[in-house]
Amino acid sequence: MLADASYANAGDVYLSAAYSYPLPKDFSLNTSIGASIYNDSHDDQLLNTTESVAFNEARIGFSKTLAEKIDVSLDYVYGGEDREGSDLDDHVVVGVNYNF
Repeated sequence: MLADASYANAGDVYLSAAYSYPLPKDFSLNTSIGASIYNDSHDDQLLNTTESVAFNEARIGFSKTLAEKIDVSLDYVYGGEDREGSDLDDHVVVGVNYNF
């Protein structure tokens, strides 16, 4: 983060690692994990950082190429914690990508 905002401090860093494994018939198995390193030096009444490092999410899902420029995906997102140590919700995410 380059500047302070109501949801983040300047100096916050989000780290992500992803891997996609090709499957038959234009399917792919996709995985990723994400974590944040938080800067608490600019906290105010809206932002109260209690965690300096937090696991934010893990994803697993499938994607498929439908046409030359269109991909669809279905992911399960396991929520970790936010900067205040609160648990994040799990979600199922459906996506459509158009590559131009």
